[in-house]
Amino acid sequence: MRNIVSLEDPPFPLLCEMVCVYLVLAECQGRGTVQIRVSFVDDELEQPVFGTPVHDLDFAGVGPLDAIGIPFRIRDCPFPRPGGYAVQFWYNGQKLDDRPLRVR
Repeated sequence: MRNIVSLEDPPFPLLCEMVCVYLVLAECQGRGTVQIRVSFVDDELEQPVFGTPVHDLDFAGVGPLDAIGIPFRIRDCPFPRPGGYAVQFWYNGQKLDDRPLRVR
């Protein structure tokens, strides 16, 4: 999903009942912490809006060629205004990747 369109009146702030993120990881080893964060990115400064709690993962028994799918369900997701957001993957406190999300 790359777009969310508000059908509310007034359209913002928008509260989405649930946002689901399906993360696929490869070349995993050891242990680590993961988190999904959503940030508003239309301004010069990135503004975190909501996210998941930090989860501990143990990759023991996972081969380097194995792909691991991890579902995240985030409930009651507030989008304060329209614009560009980023769905971010954080691993051990570092942002590793993000995907754009447009909210209108």
